[in-house]
Amino acid sequence: MQRLNGLDAGFLFGETPEWHMHVGGLVVLDTPGWDRPPVEMIRELLQARLHLLGPFRQRLVPSPLHVGRPVWVDTPDLDVEAHVRSLRVPTPGDATRLASLLDDLMREQLDRSRPLWEAWVVEGLADDRVALFMKIHHSLTDGVRGARLYEAIFDLDPAAPMAREDTLEGVVPDAQKGTGVSPVEAATGALATLAATPGRLAQLAAESLRTAGRMGRFVTSSEARAATWPFRAPRTPFNGRLTPRRALAFGSIPFADVQALRRGLHVTVNDVILAVTAGALRAYLLERNALPERSLVAEIPVGVHRDQSADRGNFVASTGASLHTDVADPIERLLAVHASATSAKALQSALGDDLVVEGLALVPPRMLRLGVGAYRTLQLDRLHPPIFNTIVSNVPGAPVELYVLGARVAGIHMFGPLLVDCGLNVTFSSTLGQLDVGITACPELVEDPWAIASGLRVALAELRDALTARVA
Repeated sequence: MQRLNGLDAGFLFGETPEWHMHVGGLVVLDTPGWDRPPVEMIRELLQARLHLLGPFRQRLVPSPLHVGRPVWVDTPDLDVEAHVRSLRVPTPGDATRLASLLDDLMREQLDRSRPLWEAWVVEGLADDRVALFMKIHHSLTDGVRGARLYEAIFDLDPAAPMAREDTLEGVVPDAQKGTGVSPVEAATGALATLAATPGRLAQLAAESLRTAGRMGRFVTSSEARAATWPFRAPRTPFNGRLTPRRALAFGSIPFADVQALRRGLHVTVNDVILAVTAGALRAYLLERNALPERSLVAEIPVGVHRDQSADRGNFVASTGASLHTDVADPIERLLAVHASATSAKALQSALGDDLVVEGLALVPPRMLRLGVGAYRTLQLDRLHPPIFNTIVSNVPGAPVELYVLGARVAGIHMFGPLLVDCGLNVTFSSTLGQLDVGITACPELVEDPWAIASGLRVALAELRDALTARVA
């Protein structure tokens, strides 16, 4: 059996009707020219490549009395038709109407009795395009799992056959195969988890001591001066109690401009992305007379490296960086963001990769659920400053042309979750020649996510023009 790791258990049992823990992916396809309804084509494609779906064939089975974390088991008779459905965008099929259609899909939680993903084939788009929208629970989407459904769908060759010979041998270990887990296996696994608790507690204590030593060295270093600490974010309209509703917006910016800024100012792509986001949010809040004097703080998910032989799933850490929205000059803001992001990396290195994952692994699921419920019921979020103001992610993509049944992939927009009292998530993903962006917002907190999407292009142009003026 493959047991859910600690972080994924947190994603699963910390989920509430307002704190959804699924993510979305919008794949836009140029005019396919298919001879049958698109939903039939996509279903047939997935059925022909069922052996490539790997973890997307799996569902979760809870442990007895919920004393341990659930386990993943294989579903060999996956009902592709039930997971892949069809939608049509109202005329004229523009981006805003498409996003409005997807808003309703993102507000509903996934059915936990089945594999934790759904897909919709969307027709009626302008220019005869077709879109594929996927909703996947975060507990299923680490660097390995999250790529499997895309690997099953995407091809490098537009003439690739419906059925492919390649397999993902080893993605689903033998211990996971089968239609279920017997009561004896489930009970034995839960008891083994309980028996291992003292040893894991000792490991956690040792890691805590190592972390304390590293943190002591960090706070006395020069890098600590630019560090952004938790609970230091100002109050903004983006921060407040979340509701189940979601509002999506999306767009793209030219990757060449981002690369030119990276080279010209000796910063990283992530630094430019953060600065572009900062410029868009600064303009958005200024227009509404809501820009705080102190800088906004971004929460930045970071993939971590660790041995995944024992636990497989998400291994993601979180760090924070100042967006320096209090700085008016775009170039100076970017350089300040670079310093903050560099410090954030040093802080994350000092904290280490294992502490949160190992700590969550020791919390019984029922206790985790009760803790989240108490936090919400007592409205503890009102008693402390925001942990951060927005989430900003950057997901690397393929630097080559991708195809789906011969149709060119024109864009891939990712939509991340909203957490605690933060109503805005901005996620970038690279497609050949461009950075696609997906914005997830709580409409009660962010009135116009499309203004932020268009503001990203304006902020990038301001940076580009400022760099040109500087070197002229």
